[in-house]
Amino acid sequence: MAQGWSVVRRGAKSLGVSKPKDHDALLEDRFWCLCYKLGYPVISGPRFGMTYARADGSIGEKQVDVFAKDDETCLVVECKSREQRGRRSLQKDIHETEALQKGLAISIRAAFSDSVKLKILWFYVTNNIIWSEEDLDRAAAANIRIVTENDLIYFEAFAGHLGGAARYQFLAEFLAGQEIPRLTVKVPAVRGNFGPHKFYSFAITPKHLLKLGFR
Repeated sequence: MAQGWSVVRRGAKSLGVSKPKDHDALLEDRFWCLCYKLGYPVISGPRFGMTYARADGSIGEKQVDVFAKDDETCLVVECKSREQRGRRSLQKDIHETEALQKGLAISIRAAFSDSVKLKILWFYVTNNIIWSEEDLDRAAAANIRIVTENDLIYFEAFAGHLGGAARYQFLAEFLAGQEIPRLTVKVPAVRGNFGPHKFYSFAITPKHLLKLGFR
């Protein structure tokens, strides 16, 4: 039998042959599953490619490891992995992502009629990669959020406990203090007093209140 392959057995019967997934494919699958558990209604399929217009007017295509969208936000995710933990320069990758952000954002907004005010988040999800300070600064300058293997474990556990409600905690980690256009709402309220304290009474749907509660 070829190295790296194994026979899957149940009891005494062989049910077939399996091969462990490569570490990079496994990372993509894990983050895809996280988006599913977080309740994103739109998630990309395998080998998902996005077309975009280059500066010269020609059309290019970029493979996106994971794409997920809800009513307020969308995630554009690159997954980077090493088999063994160590350093890896991501300078070239970050510069490429930064150069494509504008074109991809235009394509996303053109693809979804309701996405004019959509908040687009760019992610690098990494496994076994020790980030250099220079790459961390480059990612921050390009508005790229970073999820390491430890972060991923945390979010997976959180999603396992809260299901779709964990999406708002996930977003709060990366959008603290930022305006999300579709969550900017005004509701009528009545102000009252309770002893020395002021309170406000208003009507809002539980779904909308949940989203606002994690901001």
